Order: sequence, then structure tokens, then C-alpha cells
Amino acid sequence: MDNLKKTTALLVAIIMLAVLFPFASVPSYAKSITVKPRGKVSAKLYGYNDIYVSWKKQTVKGTSVRYKVEYKESAGDEYNVLVSRTKKNNCRQADFEGGKSYKFKVTPYVTKDGVVYSGKAGYSSSIYTLKKINAPKVTKASKKYTRVKWNNIRGESGYQIARSKYKTKKFSIVKRVSYKYSSAKVRTKTNKPYYYKVRAYKNVNGKRIYAPWSSVTLFPAPAKEQLKEYGVFLGINEGDSAKLKQYKLVVIEPSEFSVQKIQELHADGKKVYGYLNIGSLEEYRSYYDRFEHLSLGVYEDWPDERWIDVSASEWQSFIIDELSKQYADMGLDGLFLDNADVYYIKETEDIYRGLCTIMTGLKDYNIPLIINGGDTFVSRVIEEGTARTLFDGVNQETVFTKINFDNHTYGAQDEEETEYFKDYLAEVKKSGLKVYLLEYGANQALAQKIDDYCAKNGFLWYNAKGLELD
Repeated sequence: MDNLKKTTALLVAIIMLAVLFPFASVPSYAKSITVKPRGKVSAKLYGYNDIYVSWKKQTVKGTSVRYKVEYKESAGDEYNVLVSRTKKNNCRQADFEGGKSYKFKVTPYVTKDGVVYSGKAGYSSSIYTLKKINAPKVTKASKKYTRVKWNNIRGESGYQIARSKYKTKKFSIVKRVSYKYSSAKVRTKTNKPYYYKVRAYKNVNGKRIYAPWSSVTLFPAPAKEQLKEYGVFLGINEGDSAKLKQYKLVVIEPSEFSVQKIQELHADGKKVYGYLNIGSLEEYRSYYDRFEHLSLGVYEDWPDERWIDVSASEWQSFIIDELSKQYADMGLDGLFLDNADVYYIKETEDIYRGLCTIMTGLKDYNIPLIINGGDTFVSRVIEEGTARTLFDGVNQETVFTKINFDNHTYGAQDEEETEYFKDYLAEVKKSGLKVYLLEYGANQALAQKIDDYCAKNGFLWYNAKGLELD
């Protein structure tokens, strides 16, 4: 009799829940009671990727109704719990992933005598979060108009276009279009550069919710400065390395640069050659006292420099096994060998053989070698057919310009001297060697003449401001 009373009371409670709370499900023995959903879940943006979810509140006499809120990406299969237990008929959640579509599911439930009764869930329609779009593409539409184009996103009501003369400030809205458009024409002063950016917005309850602004696009874009092929910068240290920015191949003084800085220059896409004086010795070098006894005399116009006996085995060993190894270990891409003109100063067989020995040793490092000057030596090895086994290119100074050492001024080279070097460099090119020119203070007209000559012959050249090469 007691069991019958309990069963009757339970059935009465279930019928009461089904009448007052149509979402409720029932135990298996009361499945004949029909439970239908009532109302719909609403989901709206309150920030560009923040969503407010609400639903109609339910009541059941004698107990509290609670709600479980879940969400999923619209195309997904499984819901994730957003709120497991709340008495409210709404919730807010910030920082959903931008540019995605979401659906929400709200399940009401009550607890009676320790038993949980869940109503049928209500579902929202899909709602899209907004997102930052990519920088717009800006082109010329006509003489007085610029076209701004972007990639549309889903769920937006429209777009705003802003413009400024500055990259990060003082932007003003110049156009607003509906979601149907992915481009717009903006009236613009002819050829005046502006920064443009775009953002999406959505209308919610009479207010606009804005996505973040896109990155900016400058139009007309400034002409990209063309990288220069070649530069010689023996008078700078790594603190001045910004001067190398516009050059592809640079020659530096290795003692003034660190391995790290050379790696940075490599990362910037540059080839870095190191200066190596094989035919003379400067007083400021740390090894000057060690080799001063090998001096062949003072270098004309360079009083702090001495010609060196390149036939001496101790000098050859130092250049090949010590100094060049140190430079190769720094990661240099090549060596710029100076003062092979020692063979012009002392045109003897032992000096000639000494230079050949040094270059043969340097070849073991498997990096390109460029000889600066040394036309007497270069002409002989070309004639003997050994040039390409010893070095890879020739840099010739003052083919078109000349230096006045008395007053440190620069001007056009004597025509006879220019013609000599042109004939000489033609032979250098014919032998399969690369050719570089180093000129000083060439004015615009002369520089154009050198440009034309080098372009015609496939040579590279550098117009230094002065002897300091800085």
C-alpha cells in the first residue's frame, strides 16, 4: 500500500512538471507524457567577438529552474559546456575566436527529491563573430578616385574605410558601405599619398559593434629603392653598418666587424668580402713590428704604409695560415686582396712567385678572391694562362676618375689613362674574370658615363665619396 502511494505521488509530480515546464523530460515509466520545447534561444554580439545569450525564463512551482548553457562552432558536432548551472535567463561570454560561426544550446532542468529532470533544450541560430580583416588593396580607380578593396567576412552589416596622411594617427572615416560590397571608390587628391584601413561592423539593437581595424596600406606606395650591386667601405666599423643597407655585395675591413654583425649582414641578404692587404704593411696594424724588417720602402702618397717582401716565407705563412684563416672563420664570403702592385714596384721573379704562392694558398679556403689593382701582375698571369687558378676577379680603381693627393680633390681621369684601363679590363673580361671598378667623386655626368660603360660590359662599380671609403 505504501509503495502504491509513493508511485501515485511521483506520477502526479511528473504530470505537474510537464504541464508547468514543457521542456521537462520524464522517467522511463512516464514516457507517454508529451514534452514540447517553448521559445527560442537568442544570441547577439555585445563586442566584436563577445556574445550575449538569453532565453525565456521558466518556472516550476515548488522548485527552482536552472539552466545549462553549451556552445559549438556551427559546423561542429559536439557542444562544449559554457555554463553548467545558472538561475539567470542570460549569460555573457567574451573572447570567442573571431570570424567564426557559433550555435548555442540551453537546457533547463529541475531537481526534485534528489532526481534531476531536464527539459528539452532550446537552440539559437548561427551567429558570426567579427574579426580583423587583412590590409586592403588600394589601386588607382581614375584621375580623382582611389579604389579600396578588401576580403569580406561573414555576419557583418557593413564596412568603414578610414584614411590619414599619417601611419598611426589622425584617421578619419571617408566611406561606409553595406555588407554587399567588398570594394569602394574614395575621392582622393591626385597622387597624394595616404594610409588606408578598413573594419567591419554589425548593427545590434540600433548600435554598431566594430571589429578591429585592419593593418594600413600606403597608396601611392613610395618607389622601392633599388639595391646597389657593389660598395667598398673600408673606413667604417660595425657601428656604421647602416651604410651598407642599400648594397648587395660589400667590402669591409674585417678587424672592425664581429662575427655576429657579419651574420646579421648575411641575414639581410648581403655578400660580405673582407679586405686583406697582401703587398704592403700599415703602421697601425698590430703585427707591424713583427714584419717591419721585411719592408721594401715607403708607399708613395701613403706615408704610414710600407711595401712588403712577399717572397718571404714568414709573410706568406702569416697571410695564408693566420690572417686569412681568421677571416675565413668569421664567415666572410670572399677576400679583397690589395697591393699586388708590389710587383710593379719591384718587378722581380721572386716577388711574382711570392704573390702566386700567397694566392694559391688562399684558394684552399674555397672563397672568391678579388685583386684590387695589380695590373702588371694580372696581365702576366693572364698571358701565362694561370689567372683563373689564382683569383676570381679584378677591382680597378680610377679608370674614369683621378685623385689629387695634394688637396684631396677628385676629377676626371686623363683620357689616355682611361683608354689604357679599358683595353686592360677588356683582356681581364676575355680571360673569364669578373670586373669591378672603384671610382672617386664622379659627378652626375661622369657617373652616367661609367654606368653606361659598366652596363655594356657587365661590370659592377662603386662611386666612393672620398679616399676614406666611409
